[in-house]
Amino acid sequence: FPTDGSIQVSPSALLSIYFSESMDPDFINIATIKLFAGSTQVTAITVTPNTSSQVVIYPSSNLSLQTKYTVTVSKDVKDYTGNTLGTDYTFSFTT
Repeated sequence: FPTDGSIQVSPSALLSIYFSESMDPDFINIATIKLFAGSTQVTAITVTPNTSSQVVIYPSSNLSLQTKYTVTVSKDVKDYTGNTLGTDYTFSFTT
């Protein structure tokens, strides 16, 4: 959450990414999962595996209103068997 293309997302919304398989937490971090406001990377975030197949992004403060955000998941994240995504995955939403 939010889904790609969502609009009027609450600035305090919980940002979650769900994977179809259990992911290796050693590859889930701010280097492999990034949040951008427009073209500017939001560096004040924490990325935490919530379950083996869910990751939560915690911005240090509420997101800005009426701003387009993009989440990028690196192709280098791995599941427990060592498989990578193969290509970067991105989705965008607007507050």
